[in-house]
Amino acid sequence: MYEHGFKNLCRASNDGEYRSPEGWVVVRTRPGAYSAGIADAGKFEKRPFRGLGRVALVIVLVCIATLAAVPFKACAEDPPPCERCGGSGKGECKKHVTFARLGEKGFTPLADVSYAEYPCCYGTGFVPCTACGGKKWREFLATYKEESDKLIVDRNAVIKKIFGEKPPRKIYSAKTKHFILTCDIKERSEGLKFTAQNVSWLMLARLEKAYDQFLKFVGAEKEGDVKFWEDQPRCFYIWLTADEQKQASQSLTGITNEVSTVYKPFFTSMVENEFDGHTHHFLVHNAFHLLSEGMEPWADRAIPEWMGEGISNWGEQYLFMEVSIGCIGEGMTPWDINVPLTDWRALVLKMIKEKKTIPLGNYAKCNIKELTTDQRVQSFAIVDYIYSLDNGKKMNAFLVRLKETKDQFRAIKEVLDCSSSELDEKWVAWASEAYKKQKK
Repeated sequence: MYEHGFKNLCRASNDGEYRSPEGWVVVRTRPGAYSAGIADAGKFEKRPFRGLGRVALVIVLVCIATLAAVPFKACAEDPPPCERCGGSGKGECKKHVTFARLGEKGFTPLADVSYAEYPCCYGTGFVPCTACGGKKWREFLATYKEESDKLIVDRNAVIKKIFGEKPPRKIYSAKTKHFILTCDIKERSEGLKFTAQNVSWLMLARLEKAYDQFLKFVGAEKEGDVKFWEDQPRCFYIWLTADEQKQASQSLTGITNEVSTVYKPFFTSMVENEFDGHTHHFLVHNAFHLLSEGMEPWADRAIPEWMGEGISNWGEQYLFMEVSIGCIGEGMTPWDINVPLTDWRALVLKMIKEKKTIPLGNYAKCNIKELTTDQRVQSFAIVDYIYSLDNGKKMNAFLVRLKETKDQFRAIKEVLDCSSSELDEKWVAWASEAYKKQKK
């Protein structure tokens, strides 16, 4: 039963012996019987193995096998990563330096409809590493092409619905795990020339940061902790002109708005603002709208307007340390609501100091057209207070109960264990101390 192991571990001699590197010699005397000894100057002392001796032989062989396995294990390990690419399998595409620099910041979408325009790198900014062959990156590019082809079919159908057979100009689309961006926007030049495609990638990167921030907002330790209704990428449309925005809004939602439209929880559409910062604020603000509305359990219009705005302004505040966006209703213009571009925590402290806070019960049922600037600022503070209670977990429970009951006062009582008037007292006391410390 041991013969096969002997032949593997020992070196056979001409006389039928099996000699190990350690000097052990094992001789097969007859089927199933072996003798072993130590070779010493050509001499061999025959030691038949029976009973306990066979056990000793097994122990010896196990030791030899263990020692012999060490070098073989080392040989079986993966080779060191490529010195040029560090194991990523990719190298910078010299023809598309701007794209590569975007990729260096850690962002590449999962798909882009314009990939075929860049046969060298598919527009990712990276080609397979020439030193190691770049197998890993070649596999990524193959998947990237496949996903991009699917996105082309999907987006063409949407664009046709909006503009018919002839869109006004070339429209870009790209996709990440959680968002799709379809846009018709201008190029930028900031040292490097950023094409419309480059800009769309930067916007998608911002949206993914907003997604991570939202997980924190609802106390999720990992992505699977939060479930979304119809778990699919949320769509953002950004248009170059007000006419395009108006046409898209009418085609997709039936609402005529030449500034922006939010169709919760699936998509939002806007005309591009001349200020890049404002556009990024818009992305974050509306990402929080779509994600909070899309959280399970799904319930249409369960989140009151004051809280929806407070949640989205919270996202802006803690990603940019200032707020810029205030949603408007149909028929309104951006000038109908004054949104101070500043750190809203300072505004809250000013309201408290001047004793201008407003009881929540006075505006809890207001629609978006009725919400004043002060009510929006205060709503942000209430949302921030609820978040602070248990690093987002209490906020998660509050949103779930709000959707289950569609009764904000009941949710306040059952989750926060207080009435709306008691909540007024609690958030004011908390903000008075918390915002003073953050101001320092």
